[in-house]
Amino acid sequence: MKQVADHSPTSVPGAALTAPERQIAALIGEGLTNQGIADRLGLERAIVSQHVASILWRLDLKDRREIAAWVATHE
Repeated sequence: MKQVADHSPTSVPGAALTAPERQIAALIGEGLTNQGIADRLGLERAIVSQHVASILWRLDLKDRREIAAWVATHE
């Protein structure tokens, strides 16, 4: 039976996030909105929203506040 790697936030901090997701998470940690992140990075707001949803899923978090707290403890 094949083993599945544990990519929970406590086992591999940040490793489960792609580089763009890490960048967006950091900007959430700075307090930027999705529109603010989109403006800063030159992306569509919908793309940022997709990345935020992926960050929440990958790190098993519930909301942006939890992303900000995660960033504060993993930078």
